[in-house]
Amino acid sequence: MGQLREITENKNLSTRLETQTTDFQTLADKKPLARADGYHRSTCTQKQDVKIIDSNMFTKQPWPRKEEIHSTKCFLGYRRLKRFLRELLDGLRDMNRTNLSASTLKLQKTHHLLEMEYRDLSEKYEKRRELGRGGFAVVHEVADKKKGDVLACKQIEKERLLHSGMERLLVKEIRAMERMRGAPRAMQLRDVLEDATHVYLVVDHCVGGDLRGTVAAHLQQHGCYTEAAAADLMRRMAAAVLSCHERGVIHRDVKFENFLWSDPGGRGELKLADFGLAAFWEPEDPPIRERCGTAPFMAPEVWTGLGYTAAADAWALGILMAVLLTGDSPFHFEDNKQCAEATCSQAVEWEIPPLSLVSRHARDLLSRLLEKDPARRMPVSEMMAHPWLREGGTATESSVKAVMRGCMDSVLDMDGFRQAALILLARKTIDDGRSQAFFRAFQKCDT
Repeated sequence: MGQLREITENKNLSTRLETQTTDFQTLADKKPLARADGYHRSTCTQKQDVKIIDSNMFTKQPWPRKEEIHSTKCFLGYRRLKRFLRELLDGLRDMNRTNLSASTLKLQKTHHLLEMEYRDLSEKYEKRRELGRGGFAVVHEVADKKKGDVLACKQIEKERLLHSGMERLLVKEIRAMERMRGAPRAMQLRDVLEDATHVYLVVDHCVGGDLRGTVAAHLQQHGCYTEAAAADLMRRMAAAVLSCHERGVIHRDVKFENFLWSDPGGRGELKLADFGLAAFWEPEDPPIRERCGTAPFMAPEVWTGLGYTAAADAWALGILMAVLLTGDSPFHFEDNKQCAEATCSQAVEWEIPPLSLVSRHARDLLSRLLEKDPARRMPVSEMMAHPWLREGGTATESSVKAVMRGCMDSVLDMDGFRQAALILLARKTIDDGRSQAFFRAFQKCDT
């Protein structure tokens, strides 16, 4: 009888533990996990996958109080539970990887990340070739079986997303794209599906690739853009960002890589994509303090964490404009720490090449966008009316490279005495820092 009673108690205890384990797992799935800041080192035209996200954006659960821990140890059956959990952990260590993955998959099947009914992607879409992949997602080309439309499908792995605590960003991305519905210069969200293991975002298929590739190839071949060509690209990008601000959305990750061409060969519409870091903000709202973005394009107020508004997107457009006109960022840095210091405290070198060689109107617009004080920075809504940026404006076919080559040709046409006098004057009047800047500008043109 004693043995039978002990067996019955063990079975009841096991049943209660299974129920408690399921409840604990449910709570664990709901608890957001902190993510450390990402590290990123690259130039403005290189592929930049890692984004800086402040870990403080996630809610942190307080540690249990001492009396709560004590009461847990005093409940009936504590010793048996402790022994059972030790045996359970020992058993888990011996499980092979296949069984562990299967048990994890079983738990994921009960987690509806978007609180929507499961739908099979293959019922509506035909999956075709792979277009690319990132940390959490794989992008495929898909075709609508009924309409025949060719689209792109972002397939996001739920398990990895949940384990990293980044599910909130996915929900925010979907909400932002829904608010951007109908905006002609933004990538459109066509459908959202979820099954047991993945979430699928079906979006426009921009077959022309991203603007980063177009700009990098052009800079490698020509060194920089003409002012007219740069103004054309800036008009397109500014219009796309403005469509976000008009709908109460701050993109927060404006960079070349997130602008996509609708047609092959860098033609057609230029559409703004990747709303994973987008935030909702209206002028009457308080500033946002969440630090996020891609390092070279983050505004000073984003780095300091003192609060920022839609003006942060205008700063990023200023960085893009500087790269188009000069072939390089206006700030010099080697890593994220130096990038933050340069962005917040380094003065823009307006009086020396290459920025001293851009036209007066171009330098005026650029200085208004790269204003460190966000209250004095030109908003995106006013950019379109600037003389340099508007259609038929003052942007010409000249470029920094052409102006510098003209200067060098003028020096070469001088006689030896005048060249020597000019060199002596330069050595006496230009300090070491500026001479280095002149040398960098010369290297860019000496191709």
